[in-house]
Amino acid sequence: IMSQAPLAWSRLLVEGLVIVVSILLAFAIDAWWDDRQQAEEAGLQVERVIAELESNIARLESQIERLEVTTAAAKRFLSKFGPDPGPVTKTEVAELFDELYSSGTIALSRSAAQNFLSTGILTQGDWLAIRHDLAWLLSYQDVSEKRSVELREMRPDISRHAGQHVPLLDTALSHEVMADYSPSRFPYDPSTMFTDMYLEGLIADFAIRMELNRFGHQTLLDAHRVLIEKINTMRGL
Repeated sequence: IMSQAPLAWSRLLVEGLVIVVSILLAFAIDAWWDDRQQAEEAGLQVERVIAELESNIARLESQIERLEVTTAAAKRFLSKFGPDPGPVTKTEVAELFDELYSSGTIALSRSAAQNFLSTGILTQGDWLAIRHDLAWLLSYQDVSEKRSVELREMRPDISRHAGQHVPLLDTALSHEVMADYSPSRFPYDPSTMFTDMYLEGLIADFAIRMELNRFGHQTLLDAHRVLIEKINTMRGL
């Protein structure tokens, strides 16, 4: 019986060690699985952010191109003003207005970036700097979108004042939705329209705002591209 006691204690010790090792191994597996899931989720979040940034780049490029068209139209419009303006037909005025108002507003995506910033993943090292850059990008997007809306809100004043010199019905007839309308019977006199310094000032202010919008969009576009490069560098791509 005495010889069996040490054997029993040895067996209990071994069994205890096996249980402890099993528990530690289970914890290690759980931790590894959690880390793996977090890594996968982080990868998906980053991919969504990049896809969103690339989508915004396309929108910004398109808006910049439209602003180039509208800015050129504003310059041509302004070149017609003076104390002794040359002949400008109603058709030319309509075309200038169509181009002047063709830029529209811009709406940029931000949901993926907001979701990424709201999580606690990738908050160490250089990823912290990327988070900071992404937060700045979102705030600048708000500014850029607000400026595009403010630009659109300037149009009614220009149209109302121009309406004193040229029937706005005629300026709209070039659009396909107005195809069934007859021209206005009110007279149009370019000598009064293009000697109006107030109207010239309205269009000049509009042109300046367009240039500011275009510069802001270009700044935002460059920042998107730089951020994508930084993220891809962190991913080893």
